[in-house]
Order: sequence, then C-alpha cells, then structure tokens
Amino acid sequence: MSTSLNAHSGSLAKALTIRDLDVTIAGHSILSQVSLDIGTRARVGLIGASGSGKSMLSRSILSLLPAHAQAAGSIRLFNKELVGASDRELAEMRGRTVGMIFQNPASTLNPVMKVGRQIALPLRLHYNLPADERLRRVEAMLNRVGLPSSMLDAYPHQLSGGQQQRVAIATALVTSPRLIIADEPTTALDSITQLHILDLLVDLVDQAGASLLFITHDFGVLAHVTSSCYVMDHGRIIEHGNTSNVLAKPSSPVTRRLAQSAEELKFDNAHASLSQEGDNND
Repeated sequence: MSTSLNAHSGSLAKALTIRDLDVTIAGHSILSQVSLDIGTRARVGLIGASGSGKSMLSRSILSLLPAHAQAAGSIRLFNKELVGASDRELAEMRGRTVGMIFQNPASTLNPVMKVGRQIALPLRLHYNLPADERLRRVEAMLNRVGLPSSMLDAYPHQLSGGQQQRVAIATALVTSPRLIIADEPTTALDSITQLHILDLLVDLVDQAGASLLFITHDFGVLAHVTSSCYVMDHGRIIEHGNTSNVLAKPSSPVTRRLAQSAEELKFDNAHASLSQEGDNND
C-alpha cells in the first residue's frame, strides 16, 4: 500500500472507455453492445427509466455483477482493462481509483458505526497512514462537505437525509479517486436539499480534477450537473450527445418522454419551493 495520496495524472487518456459491453444473466441479455466514453475531468450523465440497465452498467464498471452474470467486451479505466482483471486488482480499484455514491445513504451507511470511522474506512483499506494523519484527512473532508467536526462522533440515524448524503460523498471522495460514479444520489431528497447536494458534488469533483459519471432518470438534474450524456433503454445506449442538445432536441421517443418528465418535475418543484417559502414567511 502507498503511504501518500497521489496527485491526478495529467495524461490525456480517457478516464473510462467501454466498448461493446454485453452482460447476460441466465441466458438473458441485460446489457447489449454498450459503448461509452468519459474524458478526464469530464462530467458525463447516464439517463434512463427504471429498469433500463443504468445501475447494472455501474455495477459492471465496478465488477460487482451477480456471481452468475457473464460479461464480454471491454471496460478500460485509465487505460487499464477491467474485464478479466484479478480480484486483487479490482479490490484495489474500488474506493481508490473509483469512488461510488449510492442513491440511499441510509441503506449504505453502517447504523452502528460513527461517522468518522465510516469516512476513514477507505483510507484504512487503501493507505498505510498514521492515525493522526488519517483523522486529519477525515476531519478536513467532513468540513469540505459542509459538516462540523463534531459530527465525527455522530451515528447515521442522528443525521438528516441531506447530512447522510454529505457523509456518503465524503466517504467516496476521501481517497481522492480519479472517477466518481454517482447513482441517483439525490432521488430521496427534497428539491431544495437536492440542489444543495448537486452543487456540492459538482464543486468537489471539479476541485479534485476528477471525472464524474452521474446516473439518473431525471433530465432536469442531469442538465444541472453534466455537459454530455448517454440515454439508455432496455440495456442499450440509444442516444448520446451534449446534454442541453439532447434535452432540447431528443431524437427518440424514450428520450422525449424523459425530457417531458423533466419539464413537469421542474414545474412541480417550482410550486413546491414557492409554497415552502410562503410557509416560512408566515
């Protein structure tokens, strides 16, 4: 293990390159001929309805597929092939080169472990740091996500949903990974908290010089976070391009439905925010 966190490479290589990825489970096709690129320091979206294959693709990148799943094709992470890589190589990649933020932090945070210890876990796993240096990094990361140092000794159930997601972000970013995968990270949050978390995530990713794969079913969220995107349906990539262009001029019926839903959600959220502001002024 290394004793220091390496700075990001200045290489022009892609952060992630997926080519012709097929995933089958019990003979059924789950992902078919998926190809995707994420450049260094890029924020790229993956959007699709529930069951379209988005989360299965993220699990494929992390090599966390079900035991009976079969994958074929190529997944290259900073030019290193992951399909067929050893368990040791994959374990080294998870949490160090790639950080993962999940949809529901309440289900991913250990309910009986204090926040400080949870954020420190990736550091303990991947880096041989002295205890005082590890604590310093954890405390600094907690402060960067907008939480006070006093929360180091808090348990997840003592935090709000937004605070729990901030802890999840801190845990994913504490090792300075070069690629962040965020899978529906704000779905369970109210619209105001959601906006704060999205802005925080974008700022932290950009400051770190990392790349981001942001997975969602909501074009409104995607437009706020990413500059380019891929649309997935039934395990296939059906459209990709500049996020604002895809949203403004969708070329497939699936993308048009997703875009329409984003406009409806935007309208509903605007009314909800106005109502909340009115309540606060009473």
